[in-house]
Amino acid sequence: MESLARLPISDKVEHFGAYAVLAFLPALHRRGLPLSAFLLGTVMLGVALEFGQIYSPGRSFDLWDMAADTAGAAAGFCIALLFRNYPAGRAVS
Repeated sequence: MESLARLPISDKVEHFGAYAVLAFLPALHRRGLPLSAFLLGTVMLGVALEFGQIYSPGRSFDLWDMAADTAGAAAGFCIALLFRNYPAGRAVS
């Protein structure tokens, strides 16, 4: 985690990327209502973890982190839906 702090990128980009990956991988394979519940759960996880930082020394609560988490989860979810429409074995050009 200390090495992430030294990278010259915004923590919002880190939040976005982490939640995009978190939503992308299961969305490739799940279908139907459980997938919608998973997306909602992913967003709720980001919100809950942000509120939990209020009680953690050295951490701070930030609404923009919640927004980045939510945007990342939505982006990862949507990108996965696009990729899962490609037939297996077909190269994307």
